[in-house]
This record gives sequence, C-alpha cells and structure tokens, in this order.
Amino acid sequence: MYIMLITGLSYAVNGNEVDVYLDNSISSRLLLDSIAEYKLYKGKELNSDEFERIIAKDIELRLFKKAINYISIRPRTESEIKYYFSKQKILPDSANKEIVIQGIIERLKSNKYLDDEKFCEWLIENRINCSFKSRAEVKNEMMHKGISSSIIGIQIDKFYPEEKEQEIFETIFEKKYGEITNIDKKTKLKLFNYFQRRGFNYSIIKDKLSI
Repeated sequence: MYIMLITGLSYAVNGNEVDVYLDNSISSRLLLDSIAEYKLYKGKELNSDEFERIIAKDIELRLFKKAINYISIRPRTESEIKYYFSKQKILPDSANKEIVIQGIIERLKSNKYLDDEKFCEWLIENRINCSFKSRAEVKNEMMHKGISSSIIGIQIDKFYPEEKEQEIFETIFEKKYGEITNIDKKTKLKLFNYFQRRGFNYSIIKDKLSI
C-alpha cells in the first residue's frame, strides 16, 4: 500500500466520465457519480488500496446502470441478467465475477427492477393478448428464460387458468377457420395435430373438432 496524490481531473468527451490523474499520470476513467460519491478532487491524497476499492465500486455502478438500461427495453428475468452480465467486458479477469454480479442482482431486486414473479405476470398477459399462445407455450418460454418451475406453476395457474386457454383456443379457431361445420374430416385431423403441437389442452381440441 502506498500514498498517491490526485494531480488532475479532466472531463471525458461524453461528460459523464472523468479522467483521474495520479502523481501527474493518467490513472483511470471514473463515472462522474463516483467522483461525487467519493469526494475526489485535485490535491486529495489516496492510498492504493482505497483507490482500488473506488475502481471496483465504479465498475459495479457501471454494470448497475447497464442493467437498468437493459431492463428498460422490456422486463427481464434474473437468469437473463446473469447471462447479460457474463457477456460484459467491464469486469477485469481477476475480479470475482460471480460475487460482483450477484451483489448487483440483489441491488436490482431490492430496488424493484428485477422480479421473476412480476415478469411472469407481464409475459403471460402479453402472450395471451398479443400472441394467443397456449399455456404450454407460455410455460416453455418462461422455462427458457430461466424462471424456476415452482414460480412458473404458481403464476401460470394464477394468471392463465385452463378456462382462459379455452377462450384463446376459440378465438384463434374462429379468426382462422370460421365455423366448424364448414371443415371436412381430413382438415379437422390436420387442425387437431396443429393445435396439439402448440400445446393446447387435448380435451379442448377434441371437443371442438369432434374427433
């Protein structure tokens, strides 16, 4: 550990970052938020360990801001955020990435930016109203986004009950195929296979097509 002197601070072109000069040599580029939080100014003395901690916290803040921007596009799951972080190049190779990432995820959750249960509610509503997906299709999508099976089971029963799936099935059928009386047996069989592949409840399809 050794003592260093801040000999200069210079705004970067984007205005959100500041180049920090230590002992007359450029050392690091920090977010303006970090400069303010740690009260860094020209003439301030820092020891090397202290400055390394500031850099580590600056990296965490950058990732936190990136995560918020990523979530602002659409809601995300915890698993999606972990994958997104794994692709970021901000963290140095020596950093314990898993601990850092988990800490940021906990911060996102405590600030209500990240909630797998709320994500399920959003996804189910969207897939019912916009995509007309079956319960099985919605479940599979949530599984692929890394949501636990226990959360999926609770949320799907709460926001997409079986009677709602029948409504969705009837809506798709009427829009695409019209009256059942106008459909021959061969076409009925094709439709039966189609709706089965999409995961709609067997009894709903069978009752509608009378097969």
